[in-house]
Amino acid sequence: MHVGAFNDLATRSVHSHFPFLAGNAIVDMNGMSDRILQTDEVDCPICGRKGLPLLPNAIAFVYQNVTYTCGMVNSNEYFRYTYKNEFILPKCAMHQSIHEEVCCEMPEPSPESLSLHECEENVLNELLEPGYRTSIMPRVGRERWVNVDTLVKLYGSSEISITDSTVEMLVEIVLTWNDPRLAWNHTAEKTCATSTFVRASLDKELTDIWVPSLDLSNRKEGVQDLAEVPAQIYSDGTVVWKRGGKISAVCTFVGLRRMPFDNLGCQFLFGDDLLPHTINYNLVEVNDGPRGVEFPLYTRTYSEYVMNKDKTTSTPLGGIFGIQLYFNRASRHYSTLVIVPTILFVYISFGQFFHDATSGERVAFSLNALLIVVAQNIITASLLPSCEEKIWLNDLTVACQGFVLAGIFEALFLYSLVERKEKKSDNSESGTYRYITPDETLESIVVAYKPAEIMRIPLRFRKAWKSLRKRLLKIMLLVDSMALFLFPLAFTLYLIIKFATLDHYNDDPNAVWGIN
Repeated sequence: MHVGAFNDLATRSVHSHFPFLAGNAIVDMNGMSDRILQTDEVDCPICGRKGLPLLPNAIAFVYQNVTYTCGMVNSNEYFRYTYKNEFILPKCAMHQSIHEEVCCEMPEPSPESLSLHECEENVLNELLEPGYRTSIMPRVGRERWVNVDTLVKLYGSSEISITDSTVEMLVEIVLTWNDPRLAWNHTAEKTCATSTFVRASLDKELTDIWVPSLDLSNRKEGVQDLAEVPAQIYSDGTVVWKRGGKISAVCTFVGLRRMPFDNLGCQFLFGDDLLPHTINYNLVEVNDGPRGVEFPLYTRTYSEYVMNKDKTTSTPLGGIFGIQLYFNRASRHYSTLVIVPTILFVYISFGQFFHDATSGERVAFSLNALLIVVAQNIITASLLPSCEEKIWLNDLTVACQGFVLAGIFEALFLYSLVERKEKKSDNSESGTYRYITPDETLESIVVAYKPAEIMRIPLRFRKAWKSLRKRLLKIMLLVDSMALFLFPLAFTLYLIIKFATLDHYNDDPNAVWGIN
């Protein structure tokens, strides 16, 4: 008989897959006797632990208007289907704890029978006697290692910071091991509990049992920062310790160079800082996914990053293990708000070639287009990390800015070559200026001069410059007439090459993370 509230995860696991009966799994209970003894043909006989007869016609539970009798839930079909997705908890013990009180023919309680809480107290008094040392590992025989089955349940990313190179995940870490010192014989007289809960913590003052000191190696917030929760122990010495919350890793990203069309990868490295060579963290098999990793059944919506279940892998290395998480980025957001507007602004800047080459409006138009592209680049830069590696999005925005600058330089150079007539004011040709030296008085000297005569350039240089400017102007006018077509074509060709060579921005995880 299970003592205390059975954990809600186990209960949900049992009732989350109904209806399970299909085809030959549907059995007729009408012809069964009111009592049957358990046999070895059943994988997990409900009443096998107590050695009591089964009540096959008793109602175990009702789910969606379907009545499940104890004979049904005692079948191999029910047991195998219901617990097919349970990979780490003791399935049979869970199955028996849930149903044996209803499905087994219990003896009538006597006045001397123990209550449920008394059964649990007797178990704890027997197990947690002064001779139990929480600092001693539960090795079996002369084994060097303590095997700890490990399952990391991933519920989603709560925050991914590219600029800080951190990934924060919501997880539940389930550890289970066997401690022979915590096993007890199930008896109806005294130790009638099949499982119970005890305090569990790495703090020796706050724990009743030994627990493994698993932690995140590349942590900002690690496993040890999770809230302390009790562990559940079973009569065979099995200990199940589940801790949930958020952990944050400092990542060496892979795939970021393809941003925003990237599958961002981050490696979570787990290990034991206190006992690095004495605990074997065995990653349990989970369906067809990576070992030791379980994903949520739902798909996250309205999020920039979604976990890529197919690409995520795990690397078991005995005392340490790594989980290589990958995330699909919502690239449409960046395409709509960054890439497409930036490209359009560059094409708009080429409208300067429709303006008169001798007008200042052309230069002003180009400068306005440049300011828009620069502002767009500033916004994009806030989304990117400051790093030496080339990032596709960064290269694109810089190139777009370069095309706009090239058009501005061409317009300015052409504008400077055009000869303009200077306006002359009434007193621009002559004037009277007074220069005073230290040894002269205010009335000593008055010099009248023409400014153009003081700064006059020799005639031969002026003729040479005028001739050179005319030749350059002819060349630039020819270039400007072709630029109307060359600039858009060159930019279009650049975009085609840029998108076609996107795969050249791929990272090799083996080279970055050092895994095979």
